[in-house]
Amino acid sequence: MPGDASSGQTYVHTNLCGIPDKRLDWHRATSCAPRATDPNAGVAPEDNDSVGPAETGYVNFFCFEGGKTSADSYREHDWGKDHKPNHIGGTMRPIQAVSGFSPFYISCEETFGGYNFGSGNTQLDFKEMTFDWACG
Repeated sequence: MPGDASSGQTYVHTNLCGIPDKRLDWHRATSCAPRATDPNAGVAPEDNDSVGPAETGYVNFFCFEGGKTSADSYREHDWGKDHKPNHIGGTMRPIQAVSGFSPFYISCEETFGGYNFGSGNTQLDFKEMTFDWACG
C-alpha cells in the first residue's frame, strides 16, 4: 500500500495528498462525471448471487469466468474498470451487502471529501431517505 508508516503518512493520507490539517473545517472539493458505460444506471441495486443479471436487470460488477464460482475464476467486468468509488447511482460496490436501495442513491468511500468514514463506505438513498454504512 502507498504511504510511509514511519512518517505518519497512511493510505488514506496518500489519497488525500497529505495529512489533513487538525481543524474542524478541513475539507476537499469534489466533482462528478457520468459513468457512460454503467449498465446499472437507473436500475435499483440488488444482491445477486447468480452469475447472470438479477430479475430487475441489475448486473454485478464481478463475474466468474466459465461460470465456475471459484476464487480462480473471479473477474471484474471491463465496463467497471473506470468506475470511481464515489458515485451517484449505478453499480454499487458496498463493503457488505446491498441494502435494497432505489436507483437514486449516492455511494461514498472513506476518503470522500476528506472525511474518514472509519475504513468503510456509505450509501444514502435520496428517494427512500435511508442510509447504510459498513466498515471494511
